[in-house]
Amino acid sequence: MPSTRSQNRIKSNAPKARGNFRVNPRRASAQTLIEAMVGFIVLIPIALFAVDVVALLSTAQTNEQWAETAARAAGSCSCETMAQNAVKNSLKRFVPSSIASSLELEKITFDQINGQVTVATVMQINVPIPLPWMNQFQLRASAIQPLLGTPAAQ
Repeated sequence: MPSTRSQNRIKSNAPKARGNFRVNPRRASAQTLIEAMVGFIVLIPIALFAVDVVALLSTAQTNEQWAETAARAAGSCSCETMAQNAVKNSLKRFVPSSIASSLELEKITFDQINGQVTVATVMQINVPIPLPWMNQFQLRASAIQPLLGTPAAQ
């Protein structure tokens, strides 16, 4: 026969008391749900913005590399016309993507006095996750290279 002590224990589904307060399990789970929803409402736009910023930084670097490549091509030419053709030919190799939609020559400065050429490019960018205030950007880059194809002064 079981002892009277174990028979006197009654199982209860009532919430256990913590200090002077009783905790309702429904209230705790609702509070957790609300905190999670508010957290997601704040964190999701921040994460989406971060993806756009990473895409912008990456394409800005790519634009700078294209400007540098075009300036190197122009620097190896002996006259301005040849330099413009070399820049246009080097920029023809650009393959548009869903993010970087176009790359264009903005200006070329062929300076034989200082012995350098400056090339400026413009890249049209479509961010991967468009937000209402930002969906397209124009990134500009310029590069300066020495002229290698100029004859020596006599």
